[in-house]
Amino acid sequence: MKDPDDRVGRVFDVSRDKDADLRARRIAALTPEQRREYERRVQDEQARQNEHRRELEKNWSQEVEKEKQHLKDDNNRLDLKPPFAKGMSDAKAEELARHNVNERARASMERATEDSQKRLDGYLEQAERDREQAQQKNRQDASQQARQEFGSSARESALQRAFLRARHRQDERTLRQTPARESSSEPEQEAGHGKDQSLKRAFEQANQRRNGQSQQKGYER
Repeated sequence: MKDPDDRVGRVFDVSRDKDADLRARRIAALTPEQRREYERRVQDEQARQNEHRRELEKNWSQEVEKEKQHLKDDNNRLDLKPPFAKGMSDAKAEELARHNVNERARASMERATEDSQKRLDGYLEQAERDREQAQQKNRQDASQQARQEFGSSARESALQRAFLRARHRQDERTLRQTPARESSSEPEQEAGHGKDQSLKRAFEQANQRRNGQSQQKGYER
């Protein structure tokens, strides 16, 4: 217990942990934000274990003394009364007391380490569920966006096709109406041309009559 190099149940001591592979995979899959949170939790758990270890070490001497006295009391009760009584020596009681206290301290540190590891594993499991939910939501959002884009594209295509059909019908109507307008304008042009010819002839006839009257007056003189 007094050996500072005797560290019991470290958080990252996974060599004897049957869940080490699963834990390693979950740690590797953490997002940057989750990894920062996990590292913060690891530091908190290490600080908690260090505090627990300091508490055990602080009370170690007192616990050994209590255990030593307890052993001697039990031995005295079990031994025969004098002159056949065999009391436990202080050295033997000291050695056994140290062993018992160290074993209890070791078990206490192991329980504390297991509790810390359970809390850390619980976070890793929750982080894995959060990632799966986020991935599922991303897939749903992507699917919904694809449906929306497809619907928008389909509407645009439908509008474009409707516009093309309308313009095609308009072009057909224009082609059908053009010959009718041309045929209706020809009689008007011919009628106008006929009016112009009639006026020209009437004007020539008037000039002829005028010229004839002038010549007749000249003869009479």
